Amino acid sequence: MIGVTIAIGNSYKRMAQRAAASFAQLAGLETRILSPRLPAERMTKLQLFDLVEEDQFVFFDADTLMIRQADLGFGFVDGFGAVKPYLEDDQSPLWYAKGNARVAAKCHRNTLDPAKYFNSGMMWLDRSKHLELFDRARELPDMGPGDDDELHLNIAAQRMSMPITIFDDRYNLILTGEDTIPSDTVIIHAVACRDPMAGRQWIMEIE
Repeated sequence: MIGVTIAIGNSYKRMAQRAAASFAQLAGLETRILSPRLPAERMTKLQLFDLVEEDQFVFFDADTLMIRQADLGFGFVDGFGAVKPYLEDDQSPLWYAKGNARVAAKCHRNTLDPAKYFNSGMMWLDRSKHLELFDRARELPDMGPGDDDELHLNIAAQRMSMPITIFDDRYNLILTGEDTIPSDTVIIHAVACRDPMAGRQWIMEIE
């Protein structure tokens, strides 16, 4: 098992290096940073099994950071293992509410069950179980606004009736930039946070 992330362009290179280093240190994984040259960047994850030779690997977004030691092998489950897209908390900041609204809109447009919708920023991938899922996701036509590799994977998974295990917020704590991080958090997401309300640029220094 290895850890894999993707860095497209110089703006993501530093983030990917930090992410990979954290997974290597705290999960004990050999990590690899992919820098593919593909025409459709928003669909890059659908090429993962072409870009990685190993049969089992953990995928993590470049803007994630592992902050607590953990064995990530638990995520290789029957079906498909991934993480929740956003916190389910009515008191969450506006940024979360907007994220949840986007997910809800995608699910409504594509007749998806929101309870099964996963975030593709952390995935446990097994070639023997998931190659067909990724192939079917690549075959899907453009779905319109908000279309990306994550949406294609969710559509394909639900159409295939693939069992989906979604792990809790400890493994995908979405940050806005000023959040309090619970002590049991393992992985934070959006280390390079953007605060859309303040119009700030990517913040690289969150520890």
